[in-house]
Amino acid sequence: MVAKPFCNMLLVFTGWAVVFLAFDVFFAIFCVVLACLIGIAICCCLPCIIPMLYAVAGQEGASEADLSILPSYRFEVNNEEKSGAGAGKMIPTQMSSG
Repeated sequence: MVAKPFCNMLLVFTGWAVVFLAFDVFFAIFCVVLACLIGIAICCCLPCIIPMLYAVAGQEGASEADLSILPSYRFEVNNEEKSGAGAGKMIPTQMSSG
């Protein structure tokens, strides 16, 4: 009479152990496959990525044409006693055409 509940509990625990082991094996296989896919993707895409990085790194900054499009401002300091350090306002300057 005592052995039957123990056998039922043993079967339940064994079932859960098999489920967790199966999940662990699936997860391990998934991690290995994912690592292989990332490795293959890097090997296949790296020859394409390197020239793009060289093209981007070759630029030395914004051109004069790019800078001329941006609005320009000058800073006017407030001389009031109540103003904190660096208090002032930004005043737009005239854009030179041409």
